[in-house]
Amino acid sequence: MPTIWTAGHNMPGYLPEGEVVAFETRLEALKYTADELRRVADQVYDTQDDEGDWAAEYADAADALDGRDADTDGDWYDTFEDGRIAYWFMSIDMTDDEAREALEGEQ
Repeated sequence: MPTIWTAGHNMPGYLPEGEVVAFETRLEALKYTADELRRVADQVYDTQDDEGDWAAEYADAADALDGRDADTDGDWYDTFEDGRIAYWFMSIDMTDDEAREALEGEQ
């Protein structure tokens, strides 16, 4: 049974807001998540208000992910904007057919 890494984001307690992305390696999931956090940091930079520096919070999390060991750190989860959104990646054991289907969805 292969291990597939998935990544996504959601409001805590709810289903993911977009497509969950599947990867063969933890490094791919880690890099994807760091890139997504940087994209969101750029997006919210101009729209943030005085209540919090959300752009910096996303950018700091992306920088922290870049320093993680891609082989040994396991799953990752963090919430942002006062707990309103969670970004994550995790490993899932799947059958060969499930893994193939999940990875084909990314092509």
